[in-house]
Amino acid sequence: MKNSAFLIIALLSFTASFAQDFEEEPQYRNAPFSIGFGLGMDYGGFGGKATYIIANRIGVFAGLGYNFNGAGYNFGASLRMAPDKKVTPYISLMYGYNAVINVSGNFDFKETYYGTTLGFGIELKSRNQPNYWNFGILVPFRDPDYQNTLDALKASGVTFDSEPWPIGISIGYHFGLK
Repeated sequence: MKNSAFLIIALLSFTASFAQDFEEEPQYRNAPFSIGFGLGMDYGGFGGKATYIIANRIGVFAGLGYNFNGAGYNFGASLRMAPDKKVTPYISLMYGYNAVINVSGNFDFKETYYGTTLGFGIELKSRNQPNYWNFGILVPFRDPDYQNTLDALKASGVTFDSEPWPIGISIGYHFGLK
């Protein structure tokens, strides 16, 4: 009986010490509310974005910033694929500014165009902190008036230093708040 008790205690001690050699996957905290600063249409251009997580995988956001023509804004929702992982892919849909025409010189013309934009990206989280980086690719569905105005300005002799890309980027850093 003594040997059996000794064997059971030794086996349990060995199992307990062996189990401690395996590290658990770290948990990445998600704050229900965050404030971020960055650039991209979802930040209103150069500005800020507030995000509220209404369910584990679903968040709503609003961005406000400067878009080279004045105040730019966007609001929308995002679906987060793996919210408790270090790298969280997401897809978003938003409405707000997605193109700007800004002509200066002999002829001044400034216009901001609004529409729907689809986004894809990742949140890159810090361990044991609710803060994260946000990186995204944005696909704007631009108002036909934007292209018509751009074409009309070119036809009238206006030359542009640059035109908006067919896609946009988004980069920001968010501070998680409780």
